[in-house]
Amino acid sequence: MTSRRRPRGTAKNTHGLFARVDPAAAQLVAECAERLGVSNSEFVEAALLQVGHTLDSEGVPTWWTKQNRQCEELPLTG
Repeated sequence: MTSRRRPRGTAKNTHGLFARVDPAAAQLVAECAERLGVSNSEFVEAALLQVGHTLDSEGVPTWWTKQNRQCEELPLTG
C-alpha cells in the first residue's frame, strides 16, 4: 500500500491521537484510506466527526451497545 499524507500545512492546529486497536480495525482504516486516496489520520478524523451525527440526548452514539460506565454508581463506604 502506498503511504498517503495530507498536503503540507493542512494539519496545523491539530492534536495527536494515539490508540491501541485490534489489528483488524487498523487494517480496515488502512484499506478504507487507501481506497479513498487519503491518509489514515484523515480517514479516522472524518469517521470520528461522523460519530458526532449519531449522538443521542446524553451524548452517546445511538449505535453504542455497551453499558455507559458513567451511569454506574460506586458503592458507598464509610
